[in-house]
Amino acid sequence: MKALHLINSVGILVVTGLCVVQWRVDQRLTGEVASLESKRRQQDGVVTEQTGQLERLRTELTVVQERFNGASGRIEKAESSLAEARQQVRLASSERDQLKDSVTHWMSAVTQRDERIKEGNTQIRKLADDLTASVIKFNQLATNYNVTVLQLNEVVTNRNDLATRYDSLVEEVNKAREKAAKN
Repeated sequence: MKALHLINSVGILVVTGLCVVQWRVDQRLTGEVASLESKRRQQDGVVTEQTGQLERLRTELTVVQERFNGASGRIEKAESSLAEARQQVRLASSERDQLKDSVTHWMSAVTQRDERIKEGNTQIRKLADDLTASVIKFNQLATNYNVTVLQLNEVVTNRNDLATRYDSLVEEVNKAREKAAKN
């Protein structure tokens, strides 16, 4: 029995040691459980917060997608308008180049016309000068003609006076001859 007591005592000591070890393991596990529970609560808070953020982000994503779709439509319209504007710019550039050529030809034609006008003006001035000289000569001739006509009128008047005197002298001579022949 002593051996049984001894075995019993050793068994009690072993069981006590086991209880102490299990108590310490249990305390450590309880601390870890408490720590893990605290971490779980923190993680639940984080998960709840992130779930809220995820919902907000989903809402924002929906809004952004709607805006993106709207912007895509506007971009497509803008690209279409840009293509039309580019086509119009090309047409305008082509018309501008044609107008430049036309203006260049027009300027050349105007320059030639101006040169012809200058030549015509020069000829007109020369003709006007010639006409003025001719008019002056004509006026001189007319003046000379008038002087000559006056002189001719004087000569004719003198001749007529002489003819009248001659006729009266001839009459006198004829009368005197008739008298002398009667006498």
